[in-house]
Amino acid sequence: LEALLAGAGVRVVDPSTIAKPKKKPPQITKAAAPSKPETRPTKTHTKDTRPRRSSETKSNDSRPLPSRSANTATDTRPKKNSLASNGNPTTERKRVPRTATATVTEDLPLKAGWLLQCPPGLSKTLQRELNYIGAIARDQKVFDRLQRNHDLLFIGQAKDETAFEKSRVAEMVLKCPAYGRYKISKRQLQVMADAVKELGPRRLVVSIAGRHFNRQDLSRYLVRELEERGAVMEDGIEDEVWMFCIDQDWYFGLPVKKARDADGREAREEERRGSLPPPVAAAIAFASMVRNDDIVLDPTCGSGTLLAEAHAFAPSAHLIGFDIDPSAAKIAKANLKHVIESDIRAGDVRQAKLENANVTLTLANLPFGKQFGSKTTNAELYTDLIRKSLEFRDPDRPWRGVFLTSDDEAFAKAARANPSVAVETLFKVKIRGELASVYRVSTKG
Repeated sequence: LEALLAGAGVRVVDPSTIAKPKKKPPQITKAAAPSKPETRPTKTHTKDTRPRRSSETKSNDSRPLPSRSANTATDTRPKKNSLASNGNPTTERKRVPRTATATVTEDLPLKAGWLLQCPPGLSKTLQRELNYIGAIARDQKVFDRLQRNHDLLFIGQAKDETAFEKSRVAEMVLKCPAYGRYKISKRQLQVMADAVKELGPRRLVVSIAGRHFNRQDLSRYLVRELEERGAVMEDGIEDEVWMFCIDQDWYFGLPVKKARDADGREAREEERRGSLPPPVAAAIAFASMVRNDDIVLDPTCGSGTLLAEAHAFAPSAHLIGFDIDPSAAKIAKANLKHVIESDIRAGDVRQAKLENANVTLTLANLPFGKQFGSKTTNAELYTDLIRKSLEFRDPDRPWRGVFLTSDDEAFAKAARANPSVAVETLFKVKIRGELASVYRVSTKG
């Protein structure tokens, strides 16, 4: 093998002749310290103290409200545009000692707010009305909270508190001495009890929207706590106080005014089945921007609710009402007998002759086809009513009309059949569970 490898030019080396490297002896020091095992830093969880936007400053003397499940963890992180408890939205959350908080805030009065309830869909219209009557400033921050059957507006600071009672779009105006998120402090409970004691015996009404609170548990809790502080709570009486809970937010309200208390509504003598709720009629009249020099026509006046609300906003406006049902026209006459400038007639407006009517504004709660009217004939009826309004209009003044209907398809056909008018949607409102649209129609140019 070696001869073959040598012939091939390969050098063969004896392994025993290869020198091995010498190992260095270990160096020993006199004070050799034992090496410490390597340790990795442990991850610790610390509380996030960064400032948060619009969070609630919790009181240190607060106690939790009864929730739906005591074992269910809730997300207590503040949400955007949430309200501070009885104050403005906070911009920074500071951690202070428990005793310091009690000392600083104990002698400060709680800041009361205002709560207004309106039909679902009318919160923006209500806000514009509050600006118009001077209750709030134009740049006032308003929190609108939506419920299933109502809209709520919360106002922390009013421009003129007495002006709230002038609202006609609001179903109810409440003073709000206590409000917050998640919890109620002992101080807030005492303020609520003191407010009830000043009013006398009251019935508690709890309205819940969301899954955070349980209505029965919350009712029992509040009644017990308020009675322990001297308030008299009774069931079965008309006068009430309210607790609104929407998700994690809560508002305690004392009614100041209800829809029936608005000026002029005491003159209504009789109601008719399917009559328009006065707050909705007020929203339509307000959106029409009725003026004292207007001549207002309601071709389907029913019990006269729309004309009555137009009179409330413009007492000098002349009112003309028609209804094909003689009994409805009779009710409208009775409800509007306090209005001198009113002319209510029984009959079909499409067959009527009005010389020199000079109508400048038409208001109508059009038949939906539910209680009055028919889905098959609505489009034809709507077309004729718009044409008749244009026939009665003042030729020297612009005409406009505001119409309420839930048959959007029929109204779109009527608008196309009258090419001389422009149509825009003002808002949508839910009336007795039925979603309806409010349209503004005006002559082009």
